[in-house]
Amino acid sequence: MTSAAYTRRSVSGSRASRSTAQSQQHLSLAEQFKKIFRHPGILALCVLLGALLGGLASILQTPTYVSTAKVVVNPLVADPNAEATTQMKVEIDTEASVAGSYQVSEAAAQKIDPSDPDLANSINQNLEVIPHSGASILDFKASADSAEKAADYANESANAYLTVRQDALKKQVDSNVQGIQAQIDAIEGESAAKTALQEKLGQVKSTSTAPGRVITEGNVPSAASGLDTWKMVLVGTVAGALIGAVIAAIVDSKSRKVKYFDRANDVAGQDVYPIRGSHEVEDTRRFVLSLGEASNTPGSTARLPNAVIYSPTPGAASKFTEIFASAQDDSNIHFTDSLRVKPGSGAILEAAQQTIIATPQDSEVSDVLRAAKSFGLCIVAVTAETSVHELREFAHAAESVRVNTEYVFLDN
Repeated sequence: MTSAAYTRRSVSGSRASRSTAQSQQHLSLAEQFKKIFRHPGILALCVLLGALLGGLASILQTPTYVSTAKVVVNPLVADPNAEATTQMKVEIDTEASVAGSYQVSEAAAQKIDPSDPDLANSINQNLEVIPHSGASILDFKASADSAEKAADYANESANAYLTVRQDALKKQVDSNVQGIQAQIDAIEGESAAKTALQEKLGQVKSTSTAPGRVITEGNVPSAASGLDTWKMVLVGTVAGALIGAVIAAIVDSKSRKVKYFDRANDVAGQDVYPIRGSHEVEDTRRFVLSLGEASNTPGSTARLPNAVIYSPTPGAASKFTEIFASAQDDSNIHFTDSLRVKPGSGAILEAAQQTIIATPQDSEVSDVLRAAKSFGLCIVAVTAETSVHELREFAHAAESVRVNTEYVFLDN
């Protein structure tokens, strides 16, 4: 059988279908997890460190307590004679800005501890005023390193806001009273205009200056907000597992040895056929069938074409040659380790005899490729101990000289 007898099927044939099926398998989630769990030590160490760091962070972190007071805001009616539509509306977003101002925080600080010059700034930084959309209600949400402080910050800020707002309303009413009184004093004698102004003055003096009221006081929180120790440990464990998975994936991809079947696919740049240790003979027969070189005689064994068996790993080429010999119940096969044998050589072989060269370990890659090009096929045996660098180098060399190459992974 000459090299011409081996016709490599096109990429669109069975090889392509095998590539598609195996690529999908290699890229599956299960396979990705398989790569990660090849390094259980890395995963366990990262998970343990993550859990310890989470627990340590929970112990060392400053507890934060949160308390919330609620205030309903009354509209400011400084002039009862003005249009009701403009007086009865509360701009709640504007009021939220006023409530969160430093002026309000300073007033609250004076109530809590007048001797602390930094307290107003601390309250202002730890207070969040939240307006309710569609309602005249403000939430005074205060946080502090103690439960009592949080409640004091929330309640005193709410009261301080109402005080500041009431003072502003009183000033506005007093200003209106003074303005009306000045108009009255400017009119001599009695007149209808003076009488109208006097009535207006009475109404303005009776204006309510209630700015609103606290509808819910901030309670002293019973526990700190945020995550407790066990939740922090859980978060640390999950984070450690994710980091460990990334590290394990990197370590797995950077290994100098092939080690695993799926990595052999990646390094070779094409499909690698698995030869399982417990089914090596059957898998080899299937491998031969996958090349499309089966005999047309019913019941006969599938046969390889003339081929060169090579491996960059010591002993792998001879090992696969032995497996192949066991899988082929055909005495019309000539095995040799000489790269100088040519297919169909009449001096050595009968014309119909098949030639398989098991390359010696010290063979040069150029000699292997020259013989494989003459024979038409090179079978590369890969094992877990095969060097990634050597396998990749051979794959590139074979591709550059257009040698038909098939790869098998000996999983022993």
